[in-house]
Amino acid sequence: GTGIGTSVNRIGEILSDKINPAIKPEHVPPVPGEPGDSIADISRAFELIGWKPAHSLEDGIIDAIEWNRQRFLHETE
Repeated sequence: GTGIGTSVNRIGEILSDKINPAIKPEHVPPVPGEPGDSIADISRAFELIGWKPAHSLEDGIIDAIEWNRQRFLHETE
């Protein structure tokens, strides 16, 4: 967690932009009982062990996409 809130819509935009910009997220009504916000408080991890995020959320998503692409390429060879 970066301690910075990111909407599901923003994550969908990042995925669409990086995987296939022609695919647009479909917006649906919220699921009853689903929390509206969830933001990690990383202050305790920093206090105890000096941990802080090394990458932005967008960079992490890009890394995950590339890792999966490489894995898929090796499985299909």
